[in-house]
Amino acid sequence: MRLINGLRFYRDSNPLKFFGSIGLFFIIIGFLIGLWLVFLFLTTGQVGHIPATILTMLLITSGIQILCFAFLADMWRPEMRR
Repeated sequence: MRLINGLRFYRDSNPLKFFGSIGLFFIIIGFLIGLWLVFLFLTTGQVGHIPATILTMLLITSGIQILCFAFLADMWRPEMRR
């Protein structure tokens, strides 16, 4: 229970770091899978692995959306309002 309360406090007090790290993690994983797909294309010359391509785009898009949410949440913190 303490871990959950600690995560809630960290999320509420510093949303850019909390959600930004999650978004960057998704983007990096998607980028690495994409690099693997590009390497396979350059070495074999075949375009394959359609599910991995869809996963790459899903991870990168989700990461960008989470980063945008992090920026919005950071701008809209209650202690910043007047």
